[in-house]
Amino acid sequence: MLRIEAMNEALEKFKGMVGASEIVLLKVGRRADANKALAGAILQKIFSKLGKKSHFALRDGCQENIEKFLDELFGEGFIKASGALRLKENILIKLDTEKIPVSELRYEKDGGFLKIILKSEKNPADLSLISVEKEAMPADLLILIDPEESEIRDILKANPHKEVVKIGTKEKNLGLKILEIARAFFPEIPDDIRDALWFLLAEENKTSPFPDPNYLKALSELLDLKPNEAKLRRALEILLGEGFYNLLGRALVRSHKEKETETFWSFLPLSDFVKTGQTPEVATNILQELRAQLEGAALFYALLYEEGPKNISALVASPDAPRLKALAGLLAAEPASSYFFANGFAAFSEAELKLKNLIRRVL
Repeated sequence: MLRIEAMNEALEKFKGMVGASEIVLLKVGRRADANKALAGAILQKIFSKLGKKSHFALRDGCQENIEKFLDELFGEGFIKASGALRLKENILIKLDTEKIPVSELRYEKDGGFLKIILKSEKNPADLSLISVEKEAMPADLLILIDPEESEIRDILKANPHKEVVKIGTKEKNLGLKILEIARAFFPEIPDDIRDALWFLLAEENKTSPFPDPNYLKALSELLDLKPNEAKLRRALEILLGEGFYNLLGRALVRSHKEKETETFWSFLPLSDFVKTGQTPEVATNILQELRAQLEGAALFYALLYEEGPKNISALVASPDAPRLKALAGLLAAEPASSYFFANGFAAFSEAELKLKNLIRRVL
């Protein structure tokens, strides 16, 4: 697996793999946030412009606002069109040769029919032991957009492929990597991905765990291309949805800073989501907005939220990547970008106490 972490020789190899590919699949993990979805959508546009058959679809259960958000940036129906590619399928005829020994296999034409003849030493053969299935032909290239390591095996198994690339966030955030990929293929940034790149870079710059002067340079270059500010405002409003800032206000009211663990804690019961017309799917957006508004206020940011009765989940973020990874490991979790997800708590008090004890161990 080629991993695009540091963008150097890997980028040149990646260009060669894309050039040799006809069909490209783009996959995000089950905890994909809006930035990862946007990165996948930009890559889909890039590969389509290169003449590739490119497939990108939002994961099942992804918040509806993300689909509408991407449609606003790329045009109505973008997500449906980008997810419309269907891989060609082979027909498989399978049988257990231990139970049905085959001594001869041949086929012949019978008018408009093709007859496949299996001569078995066991007579009569049990037809229930023969199955007919479909098998998708492999894509030329499968691209994983910063999934959790624990998900990779299942994604690879579920998506037949010849080559695979993972675009991770160990050295740089997604925005800068996607920008470098765009520059590798186009002398000038195409108009139809300009606004989306601006949005991705600007959003990541708010909470970047890897402060990088290249952000300012990249944003300045894109600003010279005159991004559509009205479209970007509409896209943000669509992504956040009505009631978002009401929910954010409730999260701030239910927050406190703890000096001992250098953690900013925030709590959202299920009733807050219901009253504001939001769902727990927006938790990552709330966490990122809290971090943006409270930049530098804490080492850790922990959003604890209720998804159902006795079902408390946690999103924990930090600009300190090594400590965040160590903390995630103590919970048998792993960071996805600059935060990680943990669940299985029965009460807010249980989740807070456990996280506090583990944070003390990594300080």
